[in-house]
Amino acid sequence: MKYKEFPKHDLRRCFTVLLTIERLGEKATAHYISLELECTRAEVLRAIDVAREQLRIQIVKIGSSFRIDDWGVLNRDAVLAALNVNAVPARETEDSLLGDLVEAIKAGRNPSSHGQADLFRFTAQLLKTRYPVQARMLDSAARSYFDVHRVKSRSFPQMVSDGLVADVPRFRHLIENRLEGVKVW
Repeated sequence: MKYKEFPKHDLRRCFTVLLTIERLGEKATAHYISLELECTRAEVLRAIDVAREQLRIQIVKIGSSFRIDDWGVLNRDAVLAALNVNAVPARETEDSLLGDLVEAIKAGRNPSSHGQADLFRFTAQLLKTRYPVQARMLDSAARSYFDVHRVKSRSFPQMVSDGLVADVPRFRHLIENRLEGVKVW
């Protein structure tokens, strides 16, 4: 996982730094950690400060390298699980998903799978205030899919737990940015 795959102020950013310190071993300098995570050294140092101050993790600096001596209030295995199970989709996958949604809105296309129908319905709820026309189109297409295929839609919390959408605020922000200037007839 890369540092910036998570939104600002997300604790998982700190987790990526901690796991990278552990993985790099003696080479765990701010420079190499930042290269590995594709972030700045300042971001790495801030994450280390958060880990020390708020999570009581004992991180020692030997020369220019960091080492974790004690995981403080965290369970290392739980941190690994948090990053593996609830990980944000890769940027390429997310970008492709958003592109498909915008194209479906432009073309008035119906969903082609149960997962896509769930995503249409979910996105419609996120867009209904700022983009009511697009939201109605997505919701109508999703309902049509569910009626024709006689399947039940997933609940929104279930969609998040199933990994269809990992970070709802980020997803809303990205889809709204993509819809700027998109017209639906």
